[in-house]
Amino acid sequence: MANAINLGKIDLTLLSGKRIFITGGTGFFGKNLLKFLIEQQLNPSCVTILTRNEQKFRQQNPELCAVSWLSFEQADIRELSWNHQEYDYFIHAATSVVNQADSATLFDEIVLGTKHALAFAKLAGVKSFINISSGAVYQLNTTLHGLTENSPLVTQLDNAKNTYALAKISSEHLAYLATQTSAFKVTTLRCFCFAGAYLEPSHFAIGEFVQKALNNEDIVVQAGAGIYRSYLAVTDLAQQIFEVLILATVRASSYEVYNLGSADALSLPELAHKVVAILGSNSKVTTPNLATSSVNYYVPNVDKLQGLLSSIPKSLAAIITETVDYYRELAIKTERDEISPEFDISNQSEVLARRTSLSVIVACYNDEQAIPIMAERLVAVLTKCNLDYEIIFVSNGSNDNSIQVIQELSRQNRRICGVTHSRSFEQTSQASFLNGMELSTKQACVLLDGDLQDPPEMIELFVAKWQAGYDIVYGVRHKREAPLFVQIGSKVFYRLFDKLSSVRMPHDAGDFSLIDRRAVDWMLATQEHDVLIRGMRAYVGFKHIGIKYFRPERMFGKSSNNFFKLIMWLKKGIFSYSRRPLDWMTTTGFCLVGISSLLAVVQIIIRVFEPAATPHGVTTLMLLIMFFGSFSILAISILGEYIAKIVEETKSRPIFIRDKIIKNGQVNYVFRNAQQIGKKN
Repeated sequence: MANAINLGKIDLTLLSGKRIFITGGTGFFGKNLLKFLIEQQLNPSCVTILTRNEQKFRQQNPELCAVSWLSFEQADIRELSWNHQEYDYFIHAATSVVNQADSATLFDEIVLGTKHALAFAKLAGVKSFINISSGAVYQLNTTLHGLTENSPLVTQLDNAKNTYALAKISSEHLAYLATQTSAFKVTTLRCFCFAGAYLEPSHFAIGEFVQKALNNEDIVVQAGAGIYRSYLAVTDLAQQIFEVLILATVRASSYEVYNLGSADALSLPELAHKVVAILGSNSKVTTPNLATSSVNYYVPNVDKLQGLLSSIPKSLAAIITETVDYYRELAIKTERDEISPEFDISNQSEVLARRTSLSVIVACYNDEQAIPIMAERLVAVLTKCNLDYEIIFVSNGSNDNSIQVIQELSRQNRRICGVTHSRSFEQTSQASFLNGMELSTKQACVLLDGDLQDPPEMIELFVAKWQAGYDIVYGVRHKREAPLFVQIGSKVFYRLFDKLSSVRMPHDAGDFSLIDRRAVDWMLATQEHDVLIRGMRAYVGFKHIGIKYFRPERMFGKSSNNFFKLIMWLKKGIFSYSRRPLDWMTTTGFCLVGISSLLAVVQIIIRVFEPAATPHGVTTLMLLIMFFGSFSILAISILGEYIAKIVEETKSRPIFIRDKIIKNGQVNYVFRNAQQIGKKN
């Protein structure tokens, strides 16, 4: 391999061609892991980073996003589910962004996050799993000896300040338990203090000291002489993590714990003076509590790990220099961005240039004959568009041989996969589309039915508009082959839907569409149970455009569309996206009360002044009773529809339940404890 290097006893070029998944990849550790891979030209096959906001990361760190092997999985660690891809290595470095005052959420994020990461790794066929823990798991060290892996752990349960430590200890235990039921090797690294690139000044004391020394600001060290820390360079951190990752695959034991950090201790007052001296700063160091005698020796004994690795960590002077270089580069970049907007990665042309991958989600129900033709046409058009793609066939309880057909297609083309539901769910294609959107990993999703009525060749036009700047591109059925009642009913449906909805609904636009990842994520973020994709698509907004197309009749089978289904779709749309029936009912009620009151007054006047003119018989009375009775029944029915929707939403039943995942010709059953099933992000 070109430009390959061997660092220490372990050949890091073994990472070449490997697939790595990193949680916390957008944080301090994750950025330095990416930076190390790039600088050392280690060229893995794929590195997938878990992030809550891919766009933000790309904007802030363009220097880390220029490599072809980098991809993103956009999700919260607490709801991470397997993306149906295989990985060799997994680094669980996710750190909590929760305020530690919120102890319950903090504990849940750390422990539940680790649980999901381990489940993901098991399904992904991972060989080596790194669990990043913390030196915070150890009890307060009042001796001047480094903490070993056997030092006492935090045990005080009735103190909220210990939540972080206890959560990390629980995560370590989960990692150990995973080795009892899984084939991968797990290594827990209890990490201490580090410095270098991407260090936030407030994260460790050294960052604050360096930044103040650079600005020649006075440094006030509140800590006493007994507060000790040690620092490891982040370049050494990244190297050692990758070395352990490789080493674990060949060791005999399935689980090991190591301290990761530096054993070179110095007190915080000493550190401040050293930073000032190394930088030649004019900063004045003040230590008002220097005489305090209490000892907090937060320094690891790293003999166990260093006995395996032969790399020599950098000196403190080198670490401080690295940190200074990063802060200076950051200052230059910040100044440049403020002066020159053309350097801003959020520039629209650069954002659009990155629109190069697509997930195609095909909703299937008894489409055994159509699926192979659909796959062939999709592959042809996606290849023509030069896109990185995946095709996800979602079978909503099909009772034909769809599963076997999808299985064979996935064996022939690894970009094709499938997922089945445990039964046919009532929301049909809506449930299938949501299922596929949750599983999708690319920058946009195309939704289409599997009966070939939505022509795959239209995707080329959709992509052109998407890459031109539109976030949502939908197909408009300007002509269609269908019975006359369906054609008329569809026209009426879309216009009534638009007229009654609180948001603008495009006419004659079904689910066939391309939706950018930003819009997909917002659609998945909603908590609705009774879902209408085309309504939700309009609700989230963004820049959208329609493209007209001819919709042919089904190539195979018989359409299930009928008058009653059109009524069902109309009800779903109106009661989900409009409260106008309630407004009209209220208005009508007020009008009828007013008219009734006026008629009563007129009747009394006539009775007093013209008794002979008063109507006789029961006809008028019967008509009035029938009119008001019918209106009351209609009003109650409308209220009932809204109440029924409330009941359905409050039940919180899953929109769908996954049964099987089909990938690379293999059919795997989905288990509830392995990932979130039918739950929207």
